[in-house]
Amino acid sequence: MAGNEFPFMKEALSVVVIGASGDLAKKKTYPSLFSLYTSGFLSDSNIICGYARSKMTDDEFRDKMRPFLIKHGTDEQVESFLRLCTYSAGGYDDAKAMSVAAAKLETHEAQQTSSKANRVYYFAIPPNVFTDVAAIIKVSRAGLNRKSDQLEWKRIVQLVDRS
Repeated sequence: MAGNEFPFMKEALSVVVIGASGDLAKKKTYPSLFSLYTSGFLSDSNIICGYARSKMTDDEFRDKMRPFLIKHGTDEQVESFLRLCTYSAGGYDDAKAMSVAAAKLETHEAQQTSSKANRVYYFAIPPNVFTDVAAIIKVSRAGLNRKSDQLEWKRIVQLVDRS
């Protein structure tokens, strides 16, 4: 069954990669998301928002990710995938910066044809900051406990690098 045949593929999906400028994100998280995209499990209506402490623009972030993706697909696939990627800078304890990132997501989600959106917060960060980041997500505009007419579900996923 191709990815676009699953019912969930008709719903908007936002993936927030916390720690997006780090090695784990560059070497594993984004290449894995790219693989999902090229296999048809992420669509052009999805958004992948990187969030990390490093200050950079969306274009600077895409330029930083490109070399880690190009070996896994064609130039056209990489460019198409990178158009889905945005970036927001902020500290792991900065509720205001997390709210700014959430506002970007809400704008994108509201433009989708689906009446419901889903959101995954993917932690590509050291375990010692998991709790701090989860607390900021909870109290910010991105809040896990925030009621929304648009959001169907929200999840946190953590990856621990053992390599």
